[in-house]
Amino acid sequence: MTVLTYFVAGLTKLHGAGLDWVTGDVLRNYVAYDNVRKIELGDVHSPLGAWLVSFGWVFAPMAVFSVLVELGAPLALLGGRTARLWMAGAWLFHAGILAVMAILFPYPLVGLAFLPFLPLEEIWQRARSRLQGLAPLAADVSATSGNP
Repeated sequence: MTVLTYFVAGLTKLHGAGLDWVTGDVLRNYVAYDNVRKIELGDVHSPLGAWLVSFGWVFAPMAVFSVLVELGAPLALLGGRTARLWMAGAWLFHAGILAVMAILFPYPLVGLAFLPFLPLEEIWQRARSRLQGLAPLAADVSATSGNP
């Protein structure tokens, strides 16, 4: 589901704006509109995004990055290093949205969206083994301190 939502978002960007999305102008207009609207409504806006709008060249790399992350989401299904690189890119994507538009997506920013790509069973088994290895140490310490 995670891969599908990112992939569909990337397709939607290209369907709605075409290749004009990757020039950065569409993204720049979204950032400008969003921040002006929030300022007018007295809502939290991004001073960084409002400032960056005057530098048009910044938005093309951000727009290309966003499409690459979204359309590249199926690569995360390969697992391993590829999945970790994609997760890092997706996290940076959401951190960028927070920075330039003051839009918080907590689910991916705290990492919950990326848990399906992690070997949680292996991590759990390693942690459990380490904790079991510490149990005899705790018993030894308790026995030498005179506590039951």
